[in-house]
Amino acid sequence: MDENGKISASGKAKSKFDKELRKAIRSNKITVTLNITEKNDTEDETGRHYMIVGQYEGSRIENGIIQASQSINLNHAEIWNRAGGSSIGLSVKHEIVEAFIGGKKFPGVGYTDANYNTAHNIVRDLEGRQFIPQHVEVRTPTQTQFYLIGNNGENLLLYTVTK
Repeated sequence: MDENGKISASGKAKSKFDKELRKAIRSNKITVTLNITEKNDTEDETGRHYMIVGQYEGSRIENGIIQASQSINLNHAEIWNRAGGSSIGLSVKHEIVEAFIGGKKFPGVGYTDANYNTAHNIVRDLEGRQFIPQHVEVRTPTQTQFYLIGNNGENLLLYTVTK
């Protein structure tokens, strides 16, 4: 990464996922901003959005360049990995490519469930993972707990939201 936060890549991209990451890194039409956060949610004019590892936040256009935004919680990524999901590094790669695809498919459009799900599902298909931990929300009158279900059936608490 250079002093401006721009990442680079070398070598030959072998998989479709790697090729899409290379496009994201080299693009001069779409800039991806990956925000590393300890928060469990993002908020915009449409409301509060709870995240599981990461969250696509939409894109805007500035001076003809698509600015796509994404957040990732590395604590979530570590729990995701313990649950049998991808490595933390692959989670970061997932979030970068998700923002790139979201910006490419929905330029200048803020967050919507539809554009998030579209970008996320394309990335999941590119990754070709063997195991994807499921998440469950347990709600009571005073709180909601977010769990990941690991590959051994273990419930791993991701976070709790108090009402």
